[in-house]
Amino acid sequence: MDKVKGFALKAKEKGSAVAAAAKEKGSAAMEKAMEKAKESAGRAKEKVNEKRDQLRPKLQEAYGKADPGLQEWLRKPHVEYLRSNPKAMIALCTLCAAVGVPGASTISTCLSLMGPVEALAPLIVMFAEPLAAMLV
Repeated sequence: MDKVKGFALKAKEKGSAVAAAAKEKGSAAMEKAMEKAKESAGRAKEKVNEKRDQLRPKLQEAYGKADPGLQEWLRKPHVEYLRSNPKAMIALCTLCAAVGVPGASTISTCLSLMGPVEALAPLIVMFAEPLAAMLV
């Protein structure tokens, strides 16, 4: 019986070590992905500013169809709203993709597959800020 307990203890320790290593590797991958996403958001902001005149009519049309809470958020984008209203993340990314913000369709697809991810809220705000500036 002691051999079984010893084996179980060793398996548990090894499993914990593997889980910790996987978590650390996942964190590093997440950080790298977030850095790439921030770079993409920066490029998207530049593209939106370049295509401001082309995007404004699409934005105004999409804005008119958006729910009032999302319309208010677009006037003053902040992360807290997205954290308290996770479905708004998907709606906002869909709106950004419909308007033509570069990279927004990729994030929209990810959110539709995985559901709202709180870690993406600051990134979504970065994508939406140039659009919000057009509405002011």
